[in-house]
Amino acid sequence: MINSTNGSATLDYLAEILIRCFWYSVVLLAVSLLTFMVAGDAAFQAHSMMFGISKHEFVLMYYYGTAFLKIIIFIFFLIPWIAIRVVLKKHKRSDG
Repeated sequence: MINSTNGSATLDYLAEILIRCFWYSVVLLAVSLLTFMVAGDAAFQAHSMMFGISKHEFVLMYYYGTAFLKIIIFIFFLIPWIAIRVVLKKHKRSDG
């Protein structure tokens, strides 16, 4: 590499961004769960009037949306963060 310290710093910044995005997404999931638990009936009433869905369909859509968000969080934030950390650890070992 031409400038390995600059590349390591860039990867370190990227890793910091990814882990923050991961934690913000986990907070979003927690807020979503809390909202569903506290105001789920009100949300259901509003959505059933707009779309004519049953309670079962509403709950299924919530769970599918939550599962989709979890998968996206792991694929786009946590797995790349782990990969970058492994690369940086290997790079530091080879420099030392």
